[in-house]
Amino acid sequence: MSSIAARLPHGRINPASSRFWLTALFLLFCYILLSWRAVLLSDAAPIISERRILVLLVGAALFWFALERLDSHRRITLARTASWIVGGTAVILSARVAVDWMMPAAPLTLSYQLRWSLAWGGYFGLWVMGAITFRRRQARRAAVEQSTALAQAPTIPQQAASSLDELNWLLDVLSLELLDLAPTARSELAERVLAKAGRYEVADDLEPLSADHNRRVRLARRLASRLQAR
Repeated sequence: MSSIAARLPHGRINPASSRFWLTALFLLFCYILLSWRAVLLSDAAPIISERRILVLLVGAALFWFALERLDSHRRITLARTASWIVGGTAVILSARVAVDWMMPAAPLTLSYQLRWSLAWGGYFGLWVMGAITFRRRQARRAAVEQSTALAQAPTIPQQAASSLDELNWLLDVLSLELLDLAPTARSELAERVLAKAGRYEVADDLEPLSADHNRRVRLARRLASRLQAR
C-alpha cells in the first residue's frame, strides 16, 4: 500500500513543544464542538461536564501518541493511519462506557455513546491527517531549501580554481626546465619529490592537515609523472 509520507522530519520546531501545543489545541477543539453538539441535542446538557473532560483527556493522550509516531521517522502508510483512527475510536468508546459506569448519576444509552465516539473519531482523523500534511509540507520545504543551497554553492571556488591554474603553469615550467637532465637524474628527482611529499594519501580528507597532505601528494605525483615521461 502506498506510503502517505516516507520519512517525516522533525523540522525546525521543537518536536516536544509542537506536540504539546497541537495536543492542547486538539483537546480544546474537541471539547468545544462536542459541548456544542450536546447542547444542540438537549437543552439540559451541561457545558462543563466531568465525564466529557475525562474522556477527552484520554483522546488527547491518543493524539499525542499519534504525533509521536509521526515524529519517529517511521513510514506512515494509509493502513497504519486508518488503524490509528479506528483503534482510537474504539478506545474512546470504551472510555465513555467506563466513565459512564463510574458516574451513574445520569447514564447514557449505548447508542448515544457510539454516536459521540464516532464524532470524536472524525475529529481525530481530521487532525491526524492535518498533522501528516503539515509535516510533509515541512519536509518538502526543507528539501527545496537544501537543493537551492547546493545549486547556489559553487563546486570549486574561484580562488581555488585560479590556484590550480597557477600550479599547472608551474609544473609545465619546471618540466621544461628539467628537460636538460639525464633520464636517470629525472627519475631520481621524481623519487625524491615523492619521498619528500609522502607516497600515500590519508583516507580522512575532511581534516585540514589531512587535506593539505593529500594535496601535496597529488601534486608530487603529477610532477613525478611528468619528469619520468620526458
